[in-house]
Amino acid sequence: MGAIMEFATEKQIASFLSTCHIEGQRNFLMAFKKKTWLKSFIDFFIIGGSYYVQSSVKPKILAFTPKGIYLMDISDVTENRSNHVVEMPWNQVQDFTYKTVLNTVRLNWNYQNEAYIFSVDVGQISQHVGQYQFNKDHYDYLVQQNFFRSQ
Repeated sequence: MGAIMEFATEKQIASFLSTCHIEGQRNFLMAFKKKTWLKSFIDFFIIGGSYYVQSSVKPKILAFTPKGIYLMDISDVTENRSNHVVEMPWNQVQDFTYKTVLNTVRLNWNYQNEAYIFSVDVGQISQHVGQYQFNKDHYDYLVQQNFFRSQ
């Protein structure tokens, strides 16, 4: 059974965020959730290898506002499921960091005792031919805005 990658356009994502009352322009990124070493081990060996692979390739949308970080699956956007959006207020987010390594940005933070690690493609190739061409432009904007963190 092969995994099919879901896709949503920049306009669809912006419209969905507006429907959810998540305001802003260029304040979202398409990302892939990474797992800690322990979580990867448990998922692969205890739960099963096929689940590990499928859960690793599901794109996520991260939206950043002065209120906090909003996390959703791409399927929430394509199926218009606003009740599945997770809101993480900045005052509860700890140790937020971002680091560029080659053509990828790694976002890390802790929220309610859980580590969140995401990988965002901001390379030149994806900027011109990839499905999520907006990532580089949006990332640059978010860095200028300090991801809308007040600290």
